[in-house]
Amino acid sequence: MHGKIHIGDHVMFGPGVHIHGGNHKFSVVGKWMKELTKQEGEDGLVVIQDDVWIGANAIILKNVTIGEGSIIGAGAVVTHDVPPYSIYTGVPLAKLRERFSADTILQHKEILKKRGVLD
Repeated sequence: MHGKIHIGDHVMFGPGVHIHGGNHKFSVVGKWMKELTKQEGEDGLVVIQDDVWIGANAIILKNVTIGEGSIIGAGAVVTHDVPPYSIYTGVPLAKLRERFSADTILQHKEILKKRGVLD
């Protein structure tokens, strides 16, 4: 089994983005790495929720969720979950700031509902 990747709606990707839901086994003594196979469930899951923007050349590794409305800066390496409506960048990945305040998120979603583009 290979890693799984779930991509939500209205997601934007810059050029050169890499998403890796899996990895290689490398810790078995007496076998070449290329000989090793994995059992079902050993690879990870990447979840990119709705309305996310992934900047150019970002790398997203296994077992992470990028929350709704978030932004990942160009060249970032995502190794852990990113909360909704936040902006992360860099290597190592670090929070730059919140995209919206809690009140603004509610207003944003209400406007999208009124426009008929959000359930």
